Amino acid sequence: MFEYLKIKTKLGDWNIVKVNLDPKSDLILRAARQAKQKVKHTIQAGQDGVSRSNKLKLQNQFRGMISEIYALELFKSWLANSELNNWEIIRYDDVRTDDFASPKNEYDIKIQKNGQGATILKIESRSSLTYNRSLTEGINDLDIIGPYISQAKAKENYVDYYIRPLYDNIQEMKAEEFSDFLKKDLINLYFVAGCSKQTMITKGKQKSMSQSGTTYKCLPITQGSDIIQFQKELIADLA
Repeated sequence: MFEYLKIKTKLGDWNIVKVNLDPKSDLILRAARQAKQKVKHTIQAGQDGVSRSNKLKLQNQFRGMISEIYALELFKSWLANSELNNWEIIRYDDVRTDDFASPKNEYDIKIQKNGQGATILKIESRSSLTYNRSLTEGINDLDIIGPYISQAKAKENYVDYYIRPLYDNIQEMKAEEFSDFLKKDLINLYFVAGCSKQTMITKGKQKSMSQSGTTYKCLPITQGSDIIQFQKELIADLA
């Protein structure tokens, strides 16, 4: 399911994970099903305040669902390899009971320690496309995306960790063409970096990301941890 790779960046060698995407897999079928349910309850405007077509809303939701689901599977593999058997990993959209109607108390993924007084670590996954960049250029140029504020969301709390999924489109594409590219094997998914809440707070900067009315806390990917270092940091926190 996962292939660990090393590529050259402006900082030298950088470890990443490539996901072996199978459009017919149960994981992607689950993402498609959940995206169709969730998109019914999302606002029409994007973070830039511009109204989106229903197709674009669905494709963006589908893309985010896939990266979350595979992030969950990646964390499961890390726990299995570390033999930390007293933790469980939960993705909110897999266990929610509100039919996707309410954003209250939502989270992407949490790692929860079993037993009384359980410890909980929450992890955020925010994906994007490289569009007209190469994968290496994307890692050099783009950010790990933290909390944001907008006209629709006055505040978003920090979570414990952030992981960065990055989709690399093999040829030029538009966001609403995501499903078509996925079916034709013209897009790849990578997990390229991660960081802790403390790193995001102390090193991150506020950016508009070319979206008027929305401000993100961002950390350049190359100022975070590559995927191997991020794995070590997360597992050390759980040990």
